[in-house]
Amino acid sequence: MSLTVLGNTVREPIEHVEVFPAPAHVTSVTFTNDELTSMCPVTEQPDLSTVTIEYAPGEWCVESKSLKLYLWGFRDRAVFAEALAAEIAGEIMTTAKPARVTVTLVQRPRGGIEVKAVAQLPWGLVGRSISGDRSGPNFVERVHGVVHVERPEAREACRCGHVPRP
Repeated sequence: MSLTVLGNTVREPIEHVEVFPAPAHVTSVTFTNDELTSMCPVTEQPDLSTVTIEYAPGEWCVESKSLKLYLWGFRDRAVFAEALAAEIAGEIMTTAKPARVTVTLVQRPRGGIEVKAVAQLPWGLVGRSISGDRSGPNFVERVHGVVHVERPEAREACRCGHVPRP
């Protein structure tokens, strides 16, 4: 995989993070960004958040400049904090293929309420079910950029409007 943003001037957000081969013996990588901005999907007012991304590298590590540019892309997106945490976790899992990833997003208080959303994904679940059957229960998929876990007991629509398969 080639790095295209590192060492170059980039003046706009990018859609995906870039990765490089993970060095031996690195067991955990943590990024924290306290400047994540998105928009409230109801009021369209800006939401300011701190995001912490912690993952256990497999073959690849996330390149930090590309992560910064990827996160910049949410500035004009209307998205709930919970969906944003899940989308970031899905991007890291899909691109870097770590053993696990945890994304903790803390939205600054509005109306006195702070929102903390945590999204966790283990290795190998995106695009497969736990049983290995794409049509089976517990299938994990990306729907319009958001990672959804389908469980037989959870058949209601999520906040983004996605309704799991029957």
